[in-house]
Amino acid sequence: MTNERVTANGFRPDATGFQVPSKHLIIGGTLFGVGCAICVAGIAVSGTGLLKAVQRWVADLERPPSEIAKGTWAQAKAAYTAGSRAWQDENTTQPANAES
Repeated sequence: MTNERVTANGFRPDATGFQVPSKHLIIGGTLFGVGCAICVAGIAVSGTGLLKAVQRWVADLERPPSEIAKGTWAQAKAAYTAGSRAWQDENTTQPANAES
């Protein structure tokens, strides 16, 4: 005859080895799942509000962001080209063995 006595917290006092009360695992897993669901709901609500704010901000701009990016890219290309030409011109005007 085996002793099936279980304490209030789910432990079997006569069992040997590592014991994990299943009641605690079930409650912990449930709380974790509920917490994750609340977290996902919070992310969805916050993300929706943030997205609407960004859309309003873009709509209120005088120039769309794509136009601003194109202008900035054109400026960067022009600066690169000017710098590259200046560097090449400097290298071609100096003699290879410039000793004073």
